[in-house]
Amino acid sequence: MEDIEQWSTFNGMVINGEKSKSMVICTYQKSTKIGSSELHINYNNTVLENVKSKRLLGVIVDNHLCWKAHINDLASNL
Repeated sequence: MEDIEQWSTFNGMVINGEKSKSMVICTYQKSTKIGSSELHINYNNTVLENVKSKRLLGVIVDNHLCWKAHINDLASNL
């Protein structure tokens, strides 16, 4: 997180910790080995919410990099 903070400061960007989320991206097999343990990431004394999926530039990205959630969203909007 320090590298991200330094990069954003150098490039004149401000990161809003209250709007930011975290996501652990791994294979389904790896996630079953890890279990349900949550990764707690702090930024400016704010714990970032851990999410399984997030819409990014109109595409739903999930923690396994699968298209299922995005395709289901597209199909529901037809």
